[in-house]
Amino acid sequence: MKWLGWIVLSVALVGIGCSSGTDDPEDAGTDLGTQDVTQNDTGSEDKTSTDEGGTDTQGPSTGLFEDPCTEDAECLSGFCAATGDGFACSQLCDGTCPDGWTCREFVLAGNVRASVCVHQEANLCRPCNSNADCSDWGGVSDDQCVVFGDYEGSFCGTACASNDDCTPGYSCSAVETAGGGSSQQCVPDINECGCNAQAMALKASTDCGTGVCIGSRTCNEDGLTDCSAQISTDEICDGEDNDCNGLVDDDGLGTTLCGVGACQVEQTNCIDGAEQTCTADEPTDESCDGIDNDCDGTTDEELGSSSCGVGECQASVDNCVEGAEQTCVAGEPNTEICDGLDNDCDGSADEELGSSSCGVGECAASVDNCVDGVEQTCAPGTPSAELCDGLDNDCDGSADEELGSTSCGVGECAASVDNCVGGVEQTCTPGTPSAELCDGLDNDCDGSADEELGSTSCGVGECVASVDNCVGGVEQTCVPGTPEAELCDGLDNNCDGLTDETFDLDSDASNCGACGTVCPSGVCSAGSCLAAACDDGVQNGDETDVDCGGSCATGCAAGLGCVSGGDCESGSCDAEVCNAPSCTDGISNGDETGTDCGGGTCSPCVNGEPCLAHSDCESHECLAVTSTCGVSGGTPAHWAGSNLLVITEIMKNPDTRPDAAGEWIELYNRSSDTRLNLNDCELSDDNGSIDNFYLTGLTIAPEQYLTLAIGPIPGFTPDFDYDGQMTLGNGDDEVNIMCGGIEMDSVKYTDAEFPDTAGRSMSLSADSISVSGNNDGSNWCDGVDQYASTADGVSGFDYGTPGAPNPVCP
Repeated sequence: MKWLGWIVLSVALVGIGCSSGTDDPEDAGTDLGTQDVTQNDTGSEDKTSTDEGGTDTQGPSTGLFEDPCTEDAECLSGFCAATGDGFACSQLCDGTCPDGWTCREFVLAGNVRASVCVHQEANLCRPCNSNADCSDWGGVSDDQCVVFGDYEGSFCGTACASNDDCTPGYSCSAVETAGGGSSQQCVPDINECGCNAQAMALKASTDCGTGVCIGSRTCNEDGLTDCSAQISTDEICDGEDNDCNGLVDDDGLGTTLCGVGACQVEQTNCIDGAEQTCTADEPTDESCDGIDNDCDGTTDEELGSSSCGVGECQASVDNCVEGAEQTCVAGEPNTEICDGLDNDCDGSADEELGSSSCGVGECAASVDNCVDGVEQTCAPGTPSAELCDGLDNDCDGSADEELGSTSCGVGECAASVDNCVGGVEQTCTPGTPSAELCDGLDNDCDGSADEELGSTSCGVGECVASVDNCVGGVEQTCVPGTPEAELCDGLDNNCDGLTDETFDLDSDASNCGACGTVCPSGVCSAGSCLAAACDDGVQNGDETDVDCGGSCATGCAAGLGCVSGGDCESGSCDAEVCNAPSCTDGISNGDETGTDCGGGTCSPCVNGEPCLAHSDCESHECLAVTSTCGVSGGTPAHWAGSNLLVITEIMKNPDTRPDAAGEWIELYNRSSDTRLNLNDCELSDDNGSIDNFYLTGLTIAPEQYLTLAIGPIPGFTPDFDYDGQMTLGNGDDEVNIMCGGIEMDSVKYTDAEFPDTAGRSMSLSADSISVSGNNDGSNWCDGVDQYASTADGVSGFDYGTPGAPNPVCP
C-alpha cells in the first residue's frame, strides 16, 4: 500500500505526543507492526492516489526536504509527511527542524526508533469531532479539536503559547475544546475554517447541530459543506420537534384554563399537532360542598340559616359553612340574674330572685331584690331618740341602751344602778361602812384607803431604815440597809455599831494620824508621814514603778512602768511599759552576748560581735583572744592528714523525688577548736565514670556539719548547691574529697555491704565518726528521721539527718 511508511509514522505520532518537550517516545497503544495502518474514525479514505484534493501544484519531486510527494519512496529521507496543503518530503532530525516543522521521535516496526520532522500545520482547520482526530496525520501532540459553534462544527487548532507560534491570519486564543476543556490553540482570526488540501483529500467531516438535530459538515472537492442538521426554531403545534429538544410539540405546548368554580376546565393547547379550544362545563344548583356549583364565582352562597332555643339560649347558624352542613345548637342556660333577660332559658325573666330585709328595731324594712330588670336596694326607717320603753328606738340593735346609770356612796359603800331596766326607770342606794383594813380599800367609807395604820423602824449606823406598815394595800416588813466597807469618815459604814474601827491612823498613809491626812511619800509611821525611799515598798519620789526606775538604782522588770529605757532592766521602754529583752530591740540585753545576737535565745552573732561560746557565733567559733566571733581556720595544708574532715551521711537514692533532685552528702569537722577552710576542695565520685565539683567560699566550724546537695531540696537548706555536677550511684560508688591535692576522706560503698533502702540516707553511726570508721559498711545504717515536705507538690517523706548529728546505729 502506498505511503505505508508515512502512515505508520503518522500513527506513531498520535501515540507519543511532544508537548512536554521530552525526547522519550511513548506508546499510546497504536500497533506499529508492518500491517497496513488504516485511517482513524474521521471517515476519510485511505490515501491511495497522488491526485486527490488537487493540491499538488509543484513540479516533479526530487525527494528533497519539502518537495511534494505521494509516498515515502519518493523522498530521500524515506518519509512523506502531511502538511497543511498536502504532502511533502520530510527529513530526519536531531532535536531541531526548520521553521514550521517539529522534531518528533517514532517507534517503527521491529522497535526501530527514528526522529523525523513533522509539519506543525498538518491539522490546522481540519474538521474533527474529538481531540484525537487532530493528531492522526502529524502536527504536534497538543493540537486540540476546537468547538466553533453548534452549527459551525469543530476544527483542529495547533497548540501555541503566543501569537508568534501561529500562521499569519491565525491568533493564539484560549478556546473550548471537544473534550469540554480549555486550551491555547491557533484559530483563524475570521473565526471560520475552510478546507485545506489534506482535509479535502481525506474528506474530513465534523458533527454539527443541536439537541437531537445532528448533522455534519464535510470537506469535498467544492470545499466545506453547510451543516446538514435541521435548524432549531421555536416550537409550534405541528406534530414536529421544531426546537430539537427531543419532544414533539413539547408535551402539548402547555394548557389553558376557562370557566370558574365547578365549570372550570384545563385544556391542553396542542394534541396530535392540532391546536385546541377550551370550553367550560355547564353550571348546576348550588349545594353545601365547598364547591362553586352554579359557577358564579361564589361558593355555598344563599343556603340560608336556622334558629333554636329560647331566652338567652336562643342561637342562629348559617346552614352551610366551608362546605359542611351546620346544625343549630341552643346555648347553655345560666343562673338567673336581675337584667330583664331569661338567663336560665325557662321562658321567664328575673323570676325567683327573692327579697331583702334591712334595718333593725323600729327601722326594720323589706323589698323584692329585682323589679323590671333593676336590682333593688332595701332602705331602713329613720331612727329616733332612745326611750326607756323596751323598744329599739334609735335602731342600733339594742333596746333601752345608753340611758346612763346613777352612782351613790364612797369607798366600799359605793353603788351604781342602770337608769332603765326592762323598760322601767331605776333608783340608786349606797352600801354600809366597816372597820379600815390594809387591803387598799376604803373600808370605813370615809374617802381614804388604808389610812392611819402606822409605821415600823429597824437597823443601826448607816443601815437604819423606817417603813409604813401598809403601802398600796400590802402590809410591809422593815428591812435594814446593806452594810458597806468601812471608810475613814466618822460613820458606821459596816453597820456594826462602831465607827472607823478598821483604820490604823498610826500607819495608814492615806489617813495618817487622822482621816483624810495623805502622806506624799506614801509612808506613815506612828501617825506621822515619812520621806520617800527606794526600799519602802511604795511607788514614790521619781520612781516609775514600786521601788524601781527614776533615781532608784534598780531598773524595772518587764511589764512595769517607765518613762524611758533607763528606767527598765531591759533598757527598752515602750508606751510607758518596760519591754522584756528582745532579739530585735537594738540593745544588748537578756543573755545576749552582742547586740540582738548570741546567748540561748537570739540568732548567732556575725564576726566581730562579743561572744562567750562557739554557739554564739554564725562562724561557730568564738576567738579566745578577743572573745569575739571570727574565723581562725587556715588552709587545708594546716590540717591535712589530721583526719578532722569526715564524710558522715550520703543520700544516694531518694524516693519521693528523682535522684537528680534529691541527692546530698554531709561532712563533719571533728576538731573542737579549729575551723576548716574548704575553699577549692574537690569532691568527686567514681561509679564507672568520674564526676566532680569544687567547693568555693566554704568553711566548717569546729564540731559542726555541712551539707552539699545536687540542687534545692524541700525539708532543709543545703550549705552548698553543686547544681547536678555529680550524680551518685544507687549501687556501688566511691565518694572522695581532696583539699590542696591531699585526700581528706573517701567512702567506697557497695549495695551488698552498705545500707541500700530507697528514700533513706546512708547514716554513719554517731559512735564511729572517723575517716577509718566510715570505711566499714557495718558502721552505717538507714536514716530514720523525716526531713522532706510536700511543699513542692510531692507527697511522702525521705529520711535522714542532713546538717544534724547522726543517731547511733542499732
